[in-house]
Amino acid sequence: MPYNEPGTLAMLLDRNVKSDDAFFDLLRFLSTKALERDPARLGELAQALAEEAAARVG
Repeated sequence: MPYNEPGTLAMLLDRNVKSDDAFFDLLRFLSTKALERDPARLGELAQALAEEAAARVG
């Protein structure tokens, strides 16, 4: 596993996790861990992703 290569690891997980439910469960779990590590950094990331999602949906 390419643990020190986040982009490669993300692509590997995206390709191998077939279920959307499992994918978003993984994302939720990682977000919870990120919240424990650095709440401010997670907040900035979440805000940027929410803005990008709103732009794509709207």
